[in-house]
Amino acid sequence: MSNRKIYYINCVFLGESGVGKTSIIRGIIGLEFKESLVSTVGLEKHFFKELKFLDDKDSGISIRIIDTCGQERYHSTCKGVVQRADIIIFLRDNKKENFGYWFKFVKDIIDINSKKVIYCLNKTDLISEMDKEKIFRELQEINIRKEHKATIQCVSSKNSDGIFNLKSIIEEKSREIISNELQRNKYNINIILIGGVSVGKSSLIERIINNSFELNSIDPTFFTDIRQVKVDLKNHSSINYKYFDVGGEEKNIVNWIKYLDNIDIIIFVINKDQIKIDTSIIEERVLLSDKKIICCLNKKDLLSDAENEQILKSFKETNDKLKKYPILLVSAKTSDGIKELKSQIHEYTLNIIEEKKNENKEQNYISSIERRKNSIILEPNIKKNKRDEKNGGSCSC
Repeated sequence: MSNRKIYYINCVFLGESGVGKTSIIRGIIGLEFKESLVSTVGLEKHFFKELKFLDDKDSGISIRIIDTCGQERYHSTCKGVVQRADIIIFLRDNKKENFGYWFKFVKDIIDINSKKVIYCLNKTDLISEMDKEKIFRELQEINIRKEHKATIQCVSSKNSDGIFNLKSIIEEKSREIISNELQRNKYNINIILIGGVSVGKSSLIERIINNSFELNSIDPTFFTDIRQVKVDLKNHSSINYKYFDVGGEEKNIVNWIKYLDNIDIIIFVINKDQIKIDTSIIEERVLLSDKKIICCLNKKDLLSDAENEQILKSFKETNDKLKKYPILLVSAKTSDGIKELKSQIHEYTLNIIEEKKNENKEQNYISSIERRKNSIILEPNIKKNKRDEKNGGSCSC
């Protein structure tokens, strides 16, 4: 369980005191109905006991259900949870209809149409089928008028009618939220491994992606082999890593040099027989300083610690432009150093994502400046028209 990636969803119940918020929540999380319950004061949080996993078997959803107080004097405590809500459930019973108040309460805090919304009618065991259908139609009309795109569900917390359906709706909306967020916050990270023939580039990629190694099982790469792996983060985002495995012979350069412009991370791979890296061809295409770079001495298992240290020293002496970047001792065969390599890739990735976010913020800032500038340019003409109107002039449209 500890290796599973968990995404969190906040589901908030809103409604008047006594409409049955707590009773419904108890039913959703598998607790028995109680005839008499003390009114909720402040906030109470509950969690779904089970996790609903997405397509990736190693990821899942934990749904927080927040029970709020219906009494108006406590409503200030609800504002924070409404702001953080992913799903909002407006609840009424057979008597109390105060949706208008709660719509305004939420609208004053957030854009309600940015959330998943459910309208819920409780205590259906106390009303006739005719009245239930009448209230249902009223909720449909409100939904159309307010354009909330809400799902409407009728339940009875006392006899559990509709509780399972409500729970399924919450789960379905939670999956939809996470799927949409993952798609929206999907980052593509392109990584290329560069090095001579037989330094172990293909084996390193196999170890990074699949954590496996088979001696002599991977044929030499003659052109460019592209392999991908998707990683889901906990904060509703995902990374699609694309690894470019390139041929080590000089004649293969033409096949992979074209990809360099779109590469985010370069991994230079060496071994005891190939220490020197010629970066001149790469620098004709891109600036090394614009890329995240990692240097790897592979096959460390074939040498003693002293020999590996000597190779690292020689690498720094013969590759002046690369010595400032992280240099890692790894072995694709034994997996030594692979954890550190993956950590360095992940650290670089988070830096890249942050840079991309800042670029977007800057673009949005520039756009806002442009909008302000345009409004300033238009402003004198608007004022002029107003002066003309005061002076009895007319405006042609």
